[in-house]
Amino acid sequence: MHREIEHLEDELMNIELKLQEQLQAATTDFQERVKRILEDMKTKTSAFIAEVNAEMELFSAALKVYAHQEYERVQNMGDDVNNDQEQLSDQMITLLGEDPDFLNGKLEGSKENIELRVNDIESQIIRELMNDWKQTEHRIIEEQHHRNRTIVQEVIKTCDKFKKEISKFHSLYTFHFFKFIC
Repeated sequence: MHREIEHLEDELMNIELKLQEQLQAATTDFQERVKRILEDMKTKTSAFIAEVNAEMELFSAALKVYAHQEYERVQNMGDDVNNDQEQLSDQMITLLGEDPDFLNGKLEGSKENIELRVNDIESQIIRELMNDWKQTEHRIIEEQHHRNRTIVQEVIKTCDKFKKEISKFHSLYTFHFFKFIC
């Protein structure tokens, strides 16, 4: 009986080993698929950000044209700027009342600030995608290792229990056999 239990234990361990190999192959396949999806998401995110940057370039160019038109209008107003103050804020009068290089500097600074924020958002999206995947991947692998250890421990525990029961039965049988003989 002990040999049969040992054979059963070996068979169960072999089945578990094959199952673990299959689970590992499936996990590897899953990981590769997710990595392809992540690469696709990164590519689409970069394409979207490129579109946003292109739109921002158009907006910046249109804003520059409008700002220069307003600059020219304010310059042509001369002393009438004080009369038109209800239409222009103090900041607008200061911005448009300076030289064109000052205005261009402010516009370029604003454009660079927006570009920086958009690119930061792209980096944040990609970082979050990768962090989320790393956490998920770690959890899957940990759960798989836990499952494998639990199954192996259960096989060993069950077979040891069978061996003890057989030994107990054998001891009891031997005791009664000798008692019967005596």
